[in-house]
Formats: sequence, structure tokens, C-alpha cells
Amino acid sequence: MSEIKYSEIIKKNPDLRMDSEYFKKEYIKFFDSIVNNLVLDTVVDVKGGKRLPLGEDFSQTGTPYIRAEDVKNTFVDYRNSPKISYRVYQQIKQYQTKMDDVLLTIVGNSIGDTGFVSFNLNICNLTENCVRLVSKKINPKCLFAYFLSKYGQMQIEREKVGTAQPKLAIERIRRFRIPNFSPDFQSQIEQIVKSAHAKLSESKSLYAEAEDILLLELGLKNWHPRNTNINVKKLKESFLQTGRLDSEYYLPRYEDYAHLIEHYRGGYGQFSNVCMINEANYVPAANEKYTYIELGNIGSYGNITDCTVAYGKDLPSRARRVVHTNNVILSSVGGSLQSCALISSEYDNAICSTGFFVVRSNAINSETLLTLFKSEVMQNLLKQSCSGTILTAINHTELQKIVVPKIRKEVQDKIAENIQKSIALRNKSKSLLENAKVQVENVIQTGGGYKTLLEQSLYYFRLAEWLLLQELFLDYWQSRGSVSCSIKSFSAVQSTGRLDSEYYQPKYDELFEYLAKYKCTKLGDIVAIKKSIEPGSDSYIEEGIPFIRVSDVNKFEIGKTDLHLSPKEFNIEVLRPHKDTIIFSKDGSIGIAYKCEKNLDIITSGALLHLDIRNENILPDYLTIVLNSIVTQLQAERDSNGAIIQHWKLDDIKKIIVPVLPMQIQSLIAEKVQKSFALRKQSKRLLEQAKRMVEEEIEKKENR
Repeated sequence: MSEIKYSEIIKKNPDLRMDSEYFKKEYIKFFDSIVNNLVLDTVVDVKGGKRLPLGEDFSQTGTPYIRAEDVKNTFVDYRNSPKISYRVYQQIKQYQTKMDDVLLTIVGNSIGDTGFVSFNLNICNLTENCVRLVSKKINPKCLFAYFLSKYGQMQIEREKVGTAQPKLAIERIRRFRIPNFSPDFQSQIEQIVKSAHAKLSESKSLYAEAEDILLLELGLKNWHPRNTNINVKKLKESFLQTGRLDSEYYLPRYEDYAHLIEHYRGGYGQFSNVCMINEANYVPAANEKYTYIELGNIGSYGNITDCTVAYGKDLPSRARRVVHTNNVILSSVGGSLQSCALISSEYDNAICSTGFFVVRSNAINSETLLTLFKSEVMQNLLKQSCSGTILTAINHTELQKIVVPKIRKEVQDKIAENIQKSIALRNKSKSLLENAKVQVENVIQTGGGYKTLLEQSLYYFRLAEWLLLQELFLDYWQSRGSVSCSIKSFSAVQSTGRLDSEYYQPKYDELFEYLAKYKCTKLGDIVAIKKSIEPGSDSYIEEGIPFIRVSDVNKFEIGKTDLHLSPKEFNIEVLRPHKDTIIFSKDGSIGIAYKCEKNLDIITSGALLHLDIRNENILPDYLTIVLNSIVTQLQAERDSNGAIIQHWKLDDIKKIIVPVLPMQIQSLIAEKVQKSFALRKQSKRLLEQAKRMVEEEIEKKENR
């Protein structure tokens, strides 16, 4: 809790809001830190959308109508948007989207979702639940990345009002602040976003190719069923056989689709003979966290986005199906039959809604199943099997009766290859957008201008840390904040020998619970630890071997020192750190790790340990990142003692829990670290060059 003066309330607060939510510390800190910032409506036109006129509805054909659900922190896709007739379009034609518009949702729980209009469609209308940001003096792709970033989202979160149905007024958006990004930086972000869009477009093309392969195999390419709505059936052909009296069920086109499958050259079978459905109910544990997949998380191409991560006790009652890698989930709801998705390893052991069927097959690979379920032929057969009045759905019994083609293996392999490539490109696109967002956040944090080489170095180091946290899911992990109470048994206290309450805070238990999901080891099992010396002040001399203390070390470099030791008195061959040795602080500023890039002619203080890796499955750069990360810092915080100067016992350091990630992840992290250090060296050389040039220029003038 913090106190806010009246002068702070009226400053940059035209609505004179006095609610504590508006004055959160992080908001105040952010707005005070942005230098050279601009008011949004000086660089952007903010324009609203328009609801359908009273009494009007969507039509089968016509102009796409972009809804809030079509804007999901990526490139806007209009192909699944509903249509409005030309007559309706004429009434609201001034509310069109244009290429390079940035769209923001402004109503409901999805407030702040950001989309970029990358299609050149002349006519496309926008819902009243979104606004268009039309760039005047800022690169639209950079604007898009800014609103994806935590800083753009922070302003949205701050300015929205309402609880049950939150809203964000257009006037408030116009008053948003945005850093004055340099043209060079804007161009840099533009290239990243362009590349992301190219990857996504390629992904969609590959998916379409997979669909074409399937349609050609089934003989459905350019094939159309009968359009007649009349079909005369005898009693024994209808009700007595199916139990259905609704005319929709007997439309000729459904018979045409079924007939086509029954004559497929690879053969066919009923769903029950080709596929297996997991209908086992799972009750989530109240105090465990789960990833929850619901209908709204399914994208147009079988991708999964924006899932909820919550404790079991906070999940809805319909969260009852466990999914595993390569399962295909298929919506049972009539209006959402296209909502099916392939479960990637990222969502292994996630929970999905009972509104899905969880399907697998030994006869058809998962990629082909996905393509098949989303195809025109299967969508029509699924639709035929739906029943109900207000909300139609397909039940387990009806699904099992649907005929399914047994796609030939060589065709399945082609489909799988395309779908896998499509997924990989989509992930690459997502990664590039994340990269753009991170760069925007980084440049804001470093003062709003174009990054110097030194800042770029820091960026890559942070990116390496971010990759580690992302892999461990610790970027989503937060401790229980204000909860600082933990009840422990006497035996638990006995085993540690600690009585201080700090040691038993819940955040430490949470950390270890998360780490338990990964392969871990103790630091003492993977490194040899060597202590250095404490020579005493009497041993210091003006020239000799540099003597390095904790204050001279940070995670990026070892600084210069004024203290030296005699090479005659101290054996540098025994005491100096070697290439890839990690220097690690245990006293004072504990938990600082620096990896030596070469053999160093220095002697370090006894407060600095030398860690030499003796396990080929651990890369030095990776271990250094782990030691500098929250993973180790929280362990240091828990284990250290001392009132004025912190001390970390060697026995406790040996017990540090280190996650051992796959080598490809370690290598990716190491690559970023090495790039960071290379840029730091380059920056240092350029600064030295600039200094020399200034000195030489001065000396020239003195000699004239």
C-alpha cells in the first residue's frame, strides 16, 4: 500500500479518478519512466466500429464483419467472420477496416486483444466492440508490437472501467502515452512483424495444401452435393431406422457425402471402428495448477491459443477431460464443429472442456484426423448428427455411427508432413511476434531510443534468461504474493535446523513444486567447487596479480581493481580461474555468477567460489544463466543468513537445485549469451575508439 498526494491525483488524470486500482505502483513507475513520450492521438487516429442496425442480422454471403473474437493478439483473419448483406453494408460502410490498421478490443473479458490487419480487402466492416488505430506518424507494425507489449497492455488495464462487463472508452485510448521510438527502431520492428506475417501465410498455405491432398484423395475436389431440399423417405427408411423425424437430417446432400465415403478406394468404417474416444472424467486437484482448453481457445487451423492456467478449485465444472500429445479434440457443439485441434507436446496433460470429444486412432495419424474433421465432408456429417432445439450438439452414440474413410498411408504421410510444417511455421510466426514485443519492452526500459550495442548486449542476455524461464514455465509462475504464512510440522523444522520464518515462506515450496516437473540435479553433483583465499590487507601491493573481490564482479564482467598481490607470495597457477570456470559469490552480494571466457591472471577473494563443470550434459553458459536466474536467487534468499552481511554456506550451495533442460534448449540459451557478450565487447571497443579520437583531436589542437 502506498500513499498518494492530491497533487498526484490531479496530475495527468483528467477524469479525477481516486480508486486505488488506478494508482498502482507499477502504473505510476511506468508513466514516470517513459521519456520523450507522445499522446497517442497525435500520432494515431482512433476510430470506432459499428454494431449492426436494429433488426438486421448476418447473411450467407456479402461483406465480412470483423468481431472481437477475430482479434486475438495476432494477424486478423476475416475468413471465419460472419457476413453482412450489401444493403446492411451501405448503412455502416464508413466503419471499414483498412490494410495496416491495428485493432483493439474494448469490451468484455477480452479487452486489450490486439490484431493487425494484413489483408488488402477493400470492404470489411468492424464491430462496435473494437477500435481501429490508424497510424499517422508511427509505423503501424511498431504500433501493433507496442500494444502487444506489457506497457501497452498496462495502459489498457489501467483505463478500463467496470467489473461484470468492463469497457474501455475511445477518449481514454486517445489519451494513452506512447514512447517516441526512433525511425531505425521502428524499421527494425517492421521487419520482424513482416517476417512473422510471411511465416503465418506460408503456414496457412501448407495447411490448405494438406486439405487439397485429402479432398483429391476422396474425390471431393470441385465436387458438390445435391442442393435440393426435398427427399422422400419411407417409414422403414427413416424413423424406424434412425429414430429421427426432423427433415434436416434427411437432406440429400448428407446422403451424397456418406455415399462418397462408402465408395472410397481405401475403404471406410464407422467412427467406432476407426477411432477411440476418451470419455473418462478427471477431477482436478483443488490446489494444483492446470492448463485449461475451452472452445474459445481453438484457432481456425487447429491451433490452440490463450489458454487459462488456474488452480483446480478455480476451474469450471466442465473441465473434466485430460488430453495427451497427438490427441485430436473435436467440438460436440453444433455451432462450433470447426473447433477441433491437434494436441501438441506443449499441452500434454492439459484439461479440456467436456464440450470436446478427445479422439485418437490407430488407423489414421493425428494430422490427418485433424484435417479430416475440419473437411467439408466430415463437417456435414457431423452437422447431420447434431440434435437439440436451442443449442444443438452431437452425442457420443451419434458420433460413433458416422462413416469415416480409411485414408491410405502414403496420403496420410503427405498430409502429416504439411500439417507439421504448418505448425512449425505458425510457431515461428508466434515467436517472431514475441520477439518484436520483447524488443519494444526492452527499448522502453532502456530509455526510449534506439539501442546502443551495450543495450543490445543486455537484450540478448535477458532473452537468454527469458528462454530459460519460458522453458521452465516460470515466466508464468508467480509466488503467492502477500501470503507469507506456511504451517510446517515439527519434524520438517527438525530436518532443517532452521527456526526463522523467512525460510519457510510458501514461495520457496512453490518454486520446488515447479522444478519437480523437470529433470533436476544438485549443483554439488555437477561441479567441482574450489575456495579461494583471504590474504588480509597487509598483503596488498600497488602492482602485481590483481585481487578481485565480490564488489568487482557482476554477471557480465570482472571490473578493474586497485588491489594486487605478490606473485612470489601467492601461486597464481593454483589460484587463478580458467576458461569456463564460473565465479560465484557466497558472501555479501550472494548468488552472482560470471563465466570466464578465458584463463585469467587474477586471484579472487574467499567470498568468491570457483565452479568447474564436470558433467558433459551441462553447458557452462547455460549453468551461468540458471545461477543468475530466479531459480537460484530464490534458493539464495531462502538459505542465506546474516544480519548486515549475507552469507551462503558451502553445504547449502552444494544443494542448489539445478534444472537440466534438453541440450538443444541449453544450446539456444548459450547462443544468446555468447551473442550478448560479443556485442558487449564490440561496444567497449567502439567506446575506446571514440575516446582515442577525442584525445587525438585535442592533442592536434594543442600542437598547432
